[in-house]
Amino acid sequence: MDQASGQILSTAFGKGRCHDFRLFKQHPVPLLGEQLCLADKGYQGIAKRHAHSCTPTKKPRKAELPESERQHNRLLARLRVRVEHSIRRLKIFAS
Repeated sequence: MDQASGQILSTAFGKGRCHDFRLFKQHPVPLLGEQLCLADKGYQGIAKRHAHSCTPTKKPRKAELPESERQHNRLLARLRVRVEHSIRRLKIFAS
């Protein structure tokens, strides 16, 4: 999705239930080398496929997440909320 215009650039779908990252691997999205990709926690391995990708930091087991990483996660969520709302509209339209 284009962050500035809100336009959906690419979609992929599968038959039945399918994880988002599996769809991403099966139907590669044409990402430019310098294009930033903001993803949610479901895309934990995307950094291996696209260098300029950003996913939230997971909290370490039995420890707290440092404040800087918490702020990073919040900023990422603020940027991704527009994408999540677009996905919601697509699901409502499809039903």
